[in-house]
Amino acid sequence: MPRTFRFSLETVRSLREQAELRARESLARELALGADRRSQAAAATARLADARAATALVPGASPAMGAIRLAQAFVERCEQERTQASAMACAQDEVVERRRAGLATASRDREALERLKERHRAAHEREQLRQERAELAEVTLARRARPLGGLA
Repeated sequence: MPRTFRFSLETVRSLREQAELRARESLARELALGADRRSQAAAATARLADARAATALVPGASPAMGAIRLAQAFVERCEQERTQASAMACAQDEVVERRRAGLATASRDREALERLKERHRAAHEREQLRQERAELAEVTLARRARPLGGLA
């Protein structure tokens, strides 16, 4: 009677598979957040360009000193926002790389157990085949050992 294959480390393999899935989901969240941060940085860069264009002095015009100061403060605030958005995007890229490394480790761990499971399965199948052949050989020997003329 053939025995069914049971991998003794199935619980560990299942946990590693779940860890890999969590790592994959975490990477996906961080990638989405990274894309959002990069778009925020691009928007801040566009706002800065618009602010600089809007505050450019028109030749021949003499704006009031207060207006110049306000325009300069606005440009400086836009520059600060752009710098901050760029720094956040760079920091998010570092988080993404850490998540990628974590996913690679989780995948490697799971794959090692998958390979071990397949080796154990192959060994189990070889043993099952060996047992079946031994049983067939035993049946064949028993039939040949029986007398030809009748029932014993």
